Amino acid sequence: MKNKFAIIIFVSLVVVGTGVYFFSSNDTDFEVKSEPEKRMTVNSEKDDKSEEIHNNDSTTSTDPEADLELISEFPNNMTELEIQDAIHKMSHTKVYADEKWGSIEPTQGRIARLLEVIKENTDVYENSRLYLSILERWQENDFSNAVEDHNDIWNLQDGTIGKATRLLTEEEME
Repeated sequence: MKNKFAIIIFVSLVVVGTGVYFFSSNDTDFEVKSEPEKRMTVNSEKDDKSEEIHNNDSTTSTDPEADLELISEFPNNMTELEIQDAIHKMSHTKVYADEKWGSIEPTQGRIARLLEVIKENTDVYENSRLYLSILERWQENDFSNAVEDHNDIWNLQDGTIGKATRLLTEEEME
């Protein structure tokens, strides 16, 4: 009986010791694979300055957490309607319309991420050329055609209420 008890304690200590060794080792890198052609490597140590995300497109920032947030907000498998909705809501920050439903701030990160998604799915989206032309201008901070951009997307969505009529003034944007 004492031998069985001693063996159980010994085996338990070996199992616990092995677990502690593997979980506390400094080699704690892991891979996240969202799609076969995309690979991101994130170092799990927050203090390590060498954190990087490797992506086929080089439009990612130097902030891995921001990149992961953008990937979460705009995943690679977005539907065409989701792309339209994102562009439409971004245009709401730049145009006047009698009625608007929702808005998304068109940051450079969001614009770059949507461009990545669209380029990856060009053959899937029926109107990818339109989305690319809008977002490529916006990437250059050219929102001068935002009324037309809004209305082009609004028409694709069979909009009946809320047609954009003009750009917002600087005061209205604030």
